[in-house]
Amino acid sequence: MLENWKIIEEEVISLKMEQMNRTAREENAMIEEIYQAVLPGMIRYAVKHVRRIEDAEDIVGEVWIAIWLHRSAVIGMQESRRNSYIYTALRRKMIDYYRSGKDQMELWETEWFDQVESFERMEDEAENRVMIENLMTGLQDWERKVIDLGLDGYGADAIARKTGITKRQVYSCRAGAIRKMKKKMRCGT
Repeated sequence: MLENWKIIEEEVISLKMEQMNRTAREENAMIEEIYQAVLPGMIRYAVKHVRRIEDAEDIVGEVWIAIWLHRSAVIGMQESRRNSYIYTALRRKMIDYYRSGKDQMELWETEWFDQVESFERMEDEAENRVMIENLMTGLQDWERKVIDLGLDGYGADAIARKTGITKRQVYSCRAGAIRKMKKKMRCGT
C-alpha cells in the first residue's frame, strides 16, 4: 500500500512539473510576443529623451529585466494597462538615469575628447606653420607678407588692401612664392 502511495505521489509530482513547464513555455511565448510588439516603440521613445542610442538601449534593457522578473503579473494585465505599466517603468528608469548624472559625465567626456582633438589639430597646425616658415626663408619680404596673410585667413582682396598692391599682383606673388617653396621642398634644402 505504501508503494502505491509512492507511485501516485511520483505521478502527481510529474504531472505538476509538466504543467509548470507548459505554463513557463506559454509565459515565455507570451512575454516574447509582448517584447516584439512593444520594443521598437520603447527604443524610439527612449532615444527621443536620451542623447545617445547606447544609453537608450541600456535603459530599455534594464526595464525588460524588471518586466521579466514580474512577467506573470505583466502577462495577466489588459493590453492598455500593460503598455501603461511598461512605459511608466521606462520613464522612471530614464529619470533615474538623469538623476545619476551619467548623461552629464558622458557630455563632459565628449567635450574633453573634443578639446584633446582641438589641441592635436593646433599642434599639427603649429608643426605645419614651422615647416612653412622654414620653406619661406628663401622668399623676399613682400612674398613672405602675402603668404603670411593668406595663412592667417585673409583673401586676395584683403591682402591687396593691407599690402597696397593690386589683387592681380597678390595672385601672381602667391603663385611665385608657392612655386619657390615647392622647389625648395623637392630639393630638400
